[in-house]
Amino acid sequence: MNSNDYQHLSQRIKLLSHPERLRLLDVLRRQPECVCHLEALLEKPQPYVSQQLRVLREAGVISAERDGQNLYYQLSDMEVGRWLNAVLGQASGEYPELIRHKQLISCACPQCATGIEVSFHEQNITSEVSVAKRKLIFICTGNSARSQMAEAFLRHHAADQFEAYSAGLEPHGLNPYTVRVMQEVGIPMDDHISNDVRDYLGKVHFGHVVTVCGHAEENCPRAWLAGSNHLHWAFEDPAAFQGSEEETLIRFRAVRDQIEQKILMWLAETA
Repeated sequence: MNSNDYQHLSQRIKLLSHPERLRLLDVLRRQPECVCHLEALLEKPQPYVSQQLRVLREAGVISAERDGQNLYYQLSDMEVGRWLNAVLGQASGEYPELIRHKQLISCACPQCATGIEVSFHEQNITSEVSVAKRKLIFICTGNSARSQMAEAFLRHHAADQFEAYSAGLEPHGLNPYTVRVMQEVGIPMDDHISNDVRDYLGKVHFGHVVTVCGHAEENCPRAWLAGSNHLHWAFEDPAAFQGSEEETLIRFRAVRDQIEQKILMWLAETA
C-alpha cells in the first residue's frame, strides 16, 4: 500500500466508526428502508438523521431512490457490505427492531401497517425567495484549533443556514494539526486564518456567539455577548497537549469528533 491508500483507508475507517452511521448500515445491508423507518429507529430528530445519511451518501456507501412519496435508502458499496458481514456477522432477515416501528409510526409506505399518509416530497422554493443567513462566530483563546474546527464544520453542514466565523482573544496562527485532522475528514482549511475578535467588534453583528473554551467564556467582551444568543461549549484544548506526533494527532481527532457531534446535535435541536 502507498500513502494514498492509507489515507483513503483512514477516511473510510473514520466514516464507519460513527455508532449511528454503523447502525444505519446494519439496517440497510439487509434491505432498502424508508427514511421514516430510520428516523424512528434512531429516535433522533429528522435533521440529525438526514445529516448522517447525507454523509454516507456523499461517500458513495449508500444510495437513495424515491418511490412515490417515499424515499428509500439502501447499501450500495459491496466492499462495505462484506466488511459489515465480517464484523457484525451475516445478516438474516429484516432488522428486528424495525418490525415494531412499522406497526406504530405514521408512514404510508407499503411496508408499514398504518394508513396515515406522510409526504416526503421535496419542496420547491422559487428563486425570488431569499432567506437571510444567520451570522455565528466561534471564539476561543488562540483561534488555532477548536474554534477553527467548529467554523469549518458549521460551514460544511449548514452553509445554507449560517455564515460561520471564528476568532481568538489572542490569535496565534492556525495549528498544523488542525489542518491535518480536518483534511482527514475531507474538509480543507486552505482559506482559514487566525482572526482577532477586535476585527469584528462594532463592525459585524452576530446572532449567535459561541465560546469554546473557559478562558474565552470569562474574557469575551460582555457587551458583545449580551446582544447575541450566547452559548458556551467547553472543549479540551488539543493544542496544549504535549506528546508524540501520533499521540497529538489522536488528541486532535478526539476533539474534532466531539465538535462535529456537538454541532450536528445543535443543528438538529434548532431546526
